[in-house]
Amino acid sequence: TLSLHDALPISLETSQHQKLAELIKKSPATQVYSVGPATRHIGHHFETAAELLAFLKKTTFSERHVILIKASRSWHLEDAVTLLAE
Repeated sequence: TLSLHDALPISLETSQHQKLAELIKKSPATQVYSVGPATRHIGHHFETAAELLAFLKKTTFSERHVILIKASRSWHLEDAVTLLAE
């Protein structure tokens, strides 16, 4: 499982997000969640971090899941880390 967002320093670099999308397609990741306008074309997309958090609250993960959250602090996805750690 992979969660992505618009990385603010590269959010204007659409080509970087497109390259990332291609890499993810080739990766063994089975579930990809993205947040923010620049990542619309990547995985299961959410417009806001709040939408992602609501989804995660309803989702069950096991100890076998490996979850990577990559985010700028401005997206406050540390709330997702806290939620998943509970």
